[in-house]
Amino acid sequence: MSSESASSAVQISTGARLHFGPLAYSPSHGRHFGGIGLMIDHPGWSIEARPATGNNVDTVTGFEVERVRQVLQRFRERALPAWQPAP
Repeated sequence: MSSESASSAVQISTGARLHFGPLAYSPSHGRHFGGIGLMIDHPGWSIEARPATGNNVDTVTGFEVERVRQVLQRFRERALPAWQPAP
């Protein structure tokens, strides 16, 4: 990675969150729901993004490759129309 691309790269690493709910609690005035979440270290994700001229998905296997490509395409269409590479 060049120093230019390293300085403009963004890396996000995260664990996973387990959600338990919805849980009903004291529904004396209609429905009331709540839930609880738990953060865990694994499985997790590490995502790095940097300027590119096209789509490149590295070190992702199986069904995840197509899912990452779909998310990237949706992000480009909705959030970054000015950043799309020229055809």
